[in-house]
Amino acid sequence: MEGVNVVVAVELLLQEELENDRPHHQVYRRRLFRPRSSFLDLTDQQCVERYRFDKATIQDLCLQLQPLLQVRICRNYPMPVHLKVTTALAFLATGSFQSVLASSTGLTQPAISNCLTQFLNAFLTHTRDYISLPTTPQALQDNISQFYNVAQFPSVIGVVDCTHIALRPPRADEASYWNRKALHSMNMQVVCNAQREILNVCARYPGSTHDVYIVQHCGLHRRATQGHFNGAWLLDKHLRDTATLFPPPSQHSLPAPANHCHSSLFSFSLSLCLIGDRWYPQRVWLMTPIVHPHTAAEEEYNRHHRATRSIIERTFGQLKKRFRCLDCLWGQLLYRPEKVAQIFVVCCMMHNLAVRKHQPLPVPPQQQLQQPPDGDDDEPPPPPPHRAEHSASQEGFNARLLLIQTHVL
Repeated sequence: MEGVNVVVAVELLLQEELENDRPHHQVYRRRLFRPRSSFLDLTDQQCVERYRFDKATIQDLCLQLQPLLQVRICRNYPMPVHLKVTTALAFLATGSFQSVLASSTGLTQPAISNCLTQFLNAFLTHTRDYISLPTTPQALQDNISQFYNVAQFPSVIGVVDCTHIALRPPRADEASYWNRKALHSMNMQVVCNAQREILNVCARYPGSTHDVYIVQHCGLHRRATQGHFNGAWLLDKHLRDTATLFPPPSQHSLPAPANHCHSSLFSFSLSLCLIGDRWYPQRVWLMTPIVHPHTAAEEEYNRHHRATRSIIERTFGQLKKRFRCLDCLWGQLLYRPEKVAQIFVVCCMMHNLAVRKHQPLPVPPQQQLQQPPDGDDDEPPPPPPHRAEHSASQEGFNARLLLIQTHVL
């Protein structure tokens, strides 16, 4: 009994000491909500500099994403949709660290991270509205005509190439992200049209992956070799099949052909094709330059090919100029590869939106270094092809020879 009393007495003493240590008057701080600015207070020029879009385009984005970004709970002052959109746009446009962006926007770093994640997930649900290859006869006709107006290269529907996006590699597979430029990156494949709109993106391979491997294992290759694209784009060598689906463009929309131009320039006797650099395999649907031209016709073909392929380099330049988070000169993306792929696809979607809305390119800072173009000069040669690929390559060489012999090239 005495032991129990001793324990009770000790507990009472401890409780009394704790009560004496507590302050007699606790001060409760009210939650502080920082003032939130609106893009509507800025001029269109300021909006383009900060967010890459004018006020009208940002308003359209907010309306489009409002069903997915708006919080239905009104407690604790939920963040409005326009603030989530402009915060994500500011990060993608500048490539700044989230902590640096937090100090300039008045938001916390976790809030900026949440804004970016919500914006990416919401915008990616509209991918098909912004990135798609032409599938209707009219869209194909317009695409081919626009490419022909660039460098008189017939039957082109897109230019394909890859670009590297720097990132912090995962520790488990760091070596596979080390690329030929001595950077950790992901290798992103893009197809663009003559207006520098992005038609197709493959954003899934680490930086050590060769461009040839990507084009041979992407969905674009599978659909091309099967002879169709979304049930409408036939890559067929026979005039009877292709002319039925895709009639020749009207003569009013085309420039007058040269005197030595074959009369069947747009008869689609050749397959519709993509343009690629010299490291890609020559295929019926993928035209590459001649590495060692021996005739004047082959040199002329290379000249037209080079002028057409330069469109993809300018597209990459504009993409990274608009969204500096993709430019390695501004640092690497500190995210896992899956999120880097999301960021790249969203930037491609917003690039297309900027092209369609005729948004001006931002003025680069004076201290910005000149980035070398995404050329193919330092691309290592691809591995030797398997035997099964030789027949496809021979068909491609024959298609290229036919193009040189029968067309303006």
